[in-house]
Amino acid sequence: MGARGIAAAALAGLALAASGCAGAETPAQLTAPPKATVVFGDGAYRPAHVRIPVGGRVTFVNPTTELNTAETGGIDTFELDRARLDRQERFDTHVLRTGEAESVEFDTPGTYEFHSSLDSRMKGSVTVVRP
Repeated sequence: MGARGIAAAALAGLALAASGCAGAETPAQLTAPPKATVVFGDGAYRPAHVRIPVGGRVTFVNPTTELNTAETGGIDTFELDRARLDRQERFDTHVLRTGEAESVEFDTPGTYEFHSSLDSRMKGSVTVVRP
């Protein structure tokens, strides 16, 4: 495994540890630390679903050579659903190149489904809960 493969494996391991995917979250996991990491790779987000407390932060990392994004539904979805627009935030990491990362903070409880605008196979969600 080359240096890039080792780095990608290490980032994926960090993502699993940070997201609490080893099992059900305990109250301590939801309050300290309030962050998770999602890694882009091989046509998927790893992990695809994370759970964080209100005020938590998700960092999206791209260790691959492919350009990629993570964003909530398109503007048309939000234009048609005003009630949902009022209680949910939108986010868009914009295009992340190799080695780039971007963090998004979540202050409102709810489930935020996201996808890649550059790879239709990539879908995920962030669930934000009150501690």
